[in-house]
Amino acid sequence: ADLHPSLLLKDLEDSKGKGGEGEGGQREGQEKKDFPVRTGEGRVDVGEGESLLVRVVVFENKIMILLTKNGRIGTWIEARGEESQSGDISFSINPLLGNREDPIPTLVARQLIQFICTKKLPKALLFGANMRGIDMKKHLPAIKNEIARLL
Repeated sequence: ADLHPSLLLKDLEDSKGKGGEGEGGQREGQEKKDFPVRTGEGRVDVGEGESLLVRVVVFENKIMILLTKNGRIGTWIEARGEESQSGDISFSINPLLGNREDPIPTLVARQLIQFICTKKLPKALLFGANMRGIDMKKHLPAIKNEIARLL
């Protein structure tokens, strides 16, 4: 059963006032044992005293990754990696909501699903992002490292 994204964002807002701890006294980046899916949260410094929240939720059949500076998501993209009979993986990227003219979220989703497909993880990604004002060329390696740590 999938969880509605607004509930995840509410969970983010609820955990902000707990001194860096989520439910059950868990520190950021630690897995919550009492939640029916595996979750992780971290931050990436994007300069000028700002940080990007990275939230990873691993469902049985899908991974959801959220990137936001302000707790809002402007773009939703679905990405899949499908293995052919020859063993090659092809990727499909489908913008669901948001600015379809901005290529950056689509490119980031493509890189993330490619990375996910190299791991033994579900090969479906729901990617939500608000990356306005972030130099992705500069910060994408740190974001990918944080996601790898959380997976």
